[in-house]
Amino acid sequence: MRTRPLVSLALLAPVAALALSACGPSSPSGVSPTPAGSSLATPYSAEPTTAAPSATEGSASAIETPTTVPGGDTGEPTVSLSESAAVVTLFGSSTCPPAIESSAIADGVLKVTAVQDAAQVVCTADLAPHEFSLTFSSSELQSVTSAVLVEKGLERSMQLLR
Repeated sequence: MRTRPLVSLALLAPVAALALSACGPSSPSGVSPTPAGSSLATPYSAEPTTAAPSATEGSASAIETPTTVPGGDTGEPTVSLSESAAVVTLFGSSTCPPAIESSAIADGVLKVTAVQDAAQVVCTADLAPHEFSLTFSSSELQSVTSAVLVEKGLERSMQLLR
């Protein structure tokens, strides 16, 4: 009669070992190695976003051909002012460009709100410039002393170029 508990224990030990091996990572770093020559890619994970309004409301237009970026390739947003327009340069994925939701000048501050298209879930991880031309009157543009970019509810200043 004593052999039954030992037999049961002997049968449960391999089952427990298999169950515990499924709980831990398959490699010490926690990343499963990809076989050499494999075309497997790591799945992309994106934060959920909410639907955004259309790209422009008539005051902004995207410049399709990128030019030399005034602020260099630092990834920092810039605003280049002329007599008739403010050219805003934003950086982001080349496959998921941002869009200008709104822009306004009040008390010498150019405030630009940028949004990302909620339908674009998978984006490349490159840093490409995207330029937008915002049309304002000459007197409004002359009054600009600073510029602010609003993205995902957060404000940050933009480099102002004249």
